[in-house]
Amino acid sequence: MDIHDAHTTPGQHHDPPETGELPAPCPHARSYRIQSHTVVEFHGIVDISTVPQIQMHTDAASAREGARMIVDLRPVEFLDCATLGLLEP
Repeated sequence: MDIHDAHTTPGQHHDPPETGELPAPCPHARSYRIQSHTVVEFHGIVDISTVPQIQMHTDAASAREGARMIVDLRPVEFLDCATLGLLEP
C-alpha cells in the first residue's frame, strides 16, 4: 500500500503537495494538503533524534499566515517528550 493512501477513507481525496511548499516525505514524517488544511503525519519511533526531520514538516505546514495544521499521530509507535515541543502553538 502506498504511504499516501494509508489513512484515506473511501471517497476521500488527498491533494498532492504543491512543489516547493511542503518537504518530501521522510521515514518519520510526511505532509499533504486536504482542502485548506495541511496534515503532517508522524511515523514510527519519534524521539529527539528524529525531531529535525519532523520539524521541517511542522515548520513548512505552519509557515503561511492563517495556516491550519492537523498532526496525525496514528502511525506513531513511540513518542518521547522531546517531540512535544513541536506540538506547541
